[in-house]
Amino acid sequence: MPAIDPGVKVLVTGADGYHAMWITQKLLDLGYSEGAFDKSLLGVSAVIHSATPQPNAQLEDPEDYIKPAVGSTVGILESALRPPDVKRIIYTSTLGAIAKQVSEPIILSEKDWNDEAVVLVKEQGAKAPYLLKYVASKVLAEKGMESAWDFYEKHKQVASYDFVVLNSPWIFGLAIHELVF
Repeated sequence: MPAIDPGVKVLVTGADGYHAMWITQKLLDLGYSEGAFDKSLLGVSAVIHSATPQPNAQLEDPEDYIKPAVGSTVGILESALRPPDVKRIIYTSTLGAIAKQVSEPIILSEKDWNDEAVVLVKEQGAKAPYLLKYVASKVLAEKGMESAWDFYEKHKQVASYDFVVLNSPWIFGLAIHELVF
């Protein structure tokens, strides 16, 4: 993997979310410059894709989670094929996309998927818990036909970038901005 040195432009999607706010702040602190997605990634060396519909009770239809999660992730990979500047795309997913209920401790790898979440959401539809819909959208954004990994595998010979996924667990901590209640 090529190094992405401080001073280059990094695009962070979803910077209004907790995770991406901290990523953006840390990148700026380290001397990276910020970029805006304007249908062109010219001059952008790396993309950290963190934007996705967050779990909330107002999104009833599972497709309100799935379509944006899959579409934006594959869309960024596709857009980055054109400019030669992008060297790395990092997709922030969730541990829920790969974890599953087990009775014994296991070691997870890129071969593990939470297929049960996808099946349950298909069965339950709008009645599925909103967190389950979120997890299923993350699984589908990464795995299967027309997913991020499918797209990357088909195009990696012509892509100027490598593709990395971070499956982080719950993230807790202080907010960067002032909170008003």
